[in-house]
Amino acid sequence: MNVVEPFAVMTVCTGNVCRSPMAERLLAAKFAELAADGWPGWKPGDGILVTSAGTAALVGDPMPAEAAELTRAAGGDPDGHAARQLEVADLESVGLVLAMTRVHRRESVTMKPKTSRVTFTLLEFARLIDDLSRGDDFHLDSTEPAKAELARLVDAVAMHRGFVPPPAGVDADDVIDPYRRPLAVYEQSATQISTAIAVIFDSIRRLAAAG
Repeated sequence: MNVVEPFAVMTVCTGNVCRSPMAERLLAAKFAELAADGWPGWKPGDGILVTSAGTAALVGDPMPAEAAELTRAAGGDPDGHAARQLEVADLESVGLVLAMTRVHRRESVTMKPKTSRVTFTLLEFARLIDDLSRGDDFHLDSTEPAKAELARLVDAVAMHRGFVPPPAGVDADDVIDPYRRPLAVYEQSATQISTAIAVIFDSIRRLAAAG
């Protein structure tokens, strides 16, 4: 029997203790919601694999209490996280890389240049897919397995890059690093992440409804 590899989504930050694990766990929760709504093969661990890593990981460390609580409050499960270092092998068959900043995106692509087309910052991807979902050129089929549909989606978002004006600020596509900073910074970072992920999944649902 042929085993179909899941569609791999990876989130990347520096230490892999705050931003990327929060994004990982929130993405997994949102994909689980789609599966619960009857989207076949969209369940994490089934048709989709969501992981995270750091470019300078605090290997083995859990999420700080502030990040864990904010992840839980946003609907994700922070339990069991242990930071790990981003390796070239992680990028071999990845379908989508969501970096927390432009620096992380550049570092990921430098490690594996062929991933440049599927590598975005999280905020960039949210901005692009939102714009894509408001047009008539692309639709998703929620009755089809996730792997093929997500590959189509990422390709469409990549092609859409040249049609969306860049943000006003030079750091507008970067999620702020809260590590060892006041709670207010953790909250700002968490809001950036959770808002972007909400936009992504609202867009996915919009693209399917229009199909």
